Amino acid sequence: MSQSFEHRLLIGARDWAHTAWQDTFYPDDLPVDWCLTYYANEFRVVLVPGARLEGGESDVAQWAADIDAGFSFICETPVGLATAEDARALADRIAPLGERCAGIRVMTSAESLNRPAELDVLLSVLAGRWPISVDLAAPASASIDELLRTYDCGVCWHGPPEPADLQRGRLALAVLPSPQDDLRALRSAVETCLAASTPERAAALVFDGEPPSVQTMEQAGTIADLL
Repeated sequence: MSQSFEHRLLIGARDWAHTAWQDTFYPDDLPVDWCLTYYANEFRVVLVPGARLEGGESDVAQWAADIDAGFSFICETPVGLATAEDARALADRIAPLGERCAGIRVMTSAESLNRPAELDVLLSVLAGRWPISVDLAAPASASIDELLRTYDCGVCWHGPPEPADLQRGRLALAVLPSPQDDLRALRSAVETCLAASTPERAAALVFDGEPPSVQTMEQAGTIADLL
């Protein structure tokens, strides 16, 4: 899939449905079915947890209908995804998003990284359709690194002190905890992500947490606009 990205850096959260957002970020009278649309008016990307993708395709098609063409989803593989059949089923569920899917975060465990053939199967199914960022649960062995290069995959970054390796593959994905109270560190993370952004490579900075900090997301957006 060939795609050109309008935004230098996509900033958002892991998931848009957080109970703690109901009376803070979302208006208290906003219907639950409208939350994604409201979220998409404020931010340009959401990381969809793997558990959300374990249902049928109808919800996913509705997500695509609820947002504008400039909004992007990054989809996460569910925990335990291991076979080609599983990967094809996931691809079918994601397909209704069309080009709104900017890529896939492939989750790993330390155990699965000891089985390169398993990762090879997943990437052989998914990497031909979407840009991939692999979230490494342990340092990559030579065989895993070879797989990442074979399938032109990026490596998910979780911020300092972990080294940033975002300038590879077609998806530069950073998933950071929030809130981020150190604005200098936040600016450094934004700069690192921006440096990986190209017209052909999506760069996304996603914040996780229970719930993710809307203030941190807004601060990251302001910093990105100023740089």
